[in-house]
Amino acid sequence: MESLQHRIAFIAFTIFTGISLAGCKKSDDSGKITIDGFYITDAVGNHVGHHGPFDEDWTFGKEATAEELALFNFPVTVTLDNTTEAAINGQLVAYPNPVSSLQAYHGNVSDSVVFRLVVVNDNLQVLFKTAVKVKGTFDFQVSYSDRTTFPDKSSLRVYYSVSALNKPNYKTGYGDIKICDNTSGNCF
Repeated sequence: MESLQHRIAFIAFTIFTGISLAGCKKSDDSGKITIDGFYITDAVGNHVGHHGPFDEDWTFGKEATAEELALFNFPVTVTLDNTTEAAINGQLVAYPNPVSSLQAYHGNVSDSVVFRLVVVNDNLQVLFKTAVKVKGTFDFQVSYSDRTTFPDKSSLRVYYSVSALNKPNYKTGYGDIKICDNTSGNCF
C-alpha cells in the first residue's frame, strides 16, 4: 500500500513539475521567431519549389497568438463599413519569392473585407504594414527595394489578417519571404 502511495505521489509531482516548467521561459530565450521555410514562386505566382521545412505558410487556417494579433493593431484609413465575414477562397500567394524589389500578393474573398499585412524580421520588429479593403480577387504590391530596411539575403515573415464589421482578424496567417538581389543566384 505504501508503495502505491509513493508511486501516486511521484506521478503527481512529475506532472506538476512538467506543467510548471512548460509555462516558464528559458532565461536565455531571445524572443526571436524562426523563419526558415519558403515557398518559392516565380514572377507570375506559380509555385516552383520549396526551401527549408514545410509549415503553414500562406494559408488562412493558423490561429494567431496574442503577440501576433497585436501586430495588426495599427491605425488605418480604411473602415470596416460595408464589410462582412466573407469566405476566403484558397491561399494567399506572394510572388516572386525570393524577391529583389517588388512583390505582389494575390488572394480571393467572397465579399468586402479589410485585409491587413505586416512584415517583420526575426525579432518581430515591424518593417512594413498596410491595410486595404478588398472584395473578390485582389492583388496589391509591396516594395522591398530599400536595403536599409530590407537587407539582401534577409529572411522576413509576412503576417496577414482578414477583418469584417464586428469580426476583427477572423482569419489570420503568415508566410516567409526571402530578400535577394540576385534571384537567379544562390539566395539561401
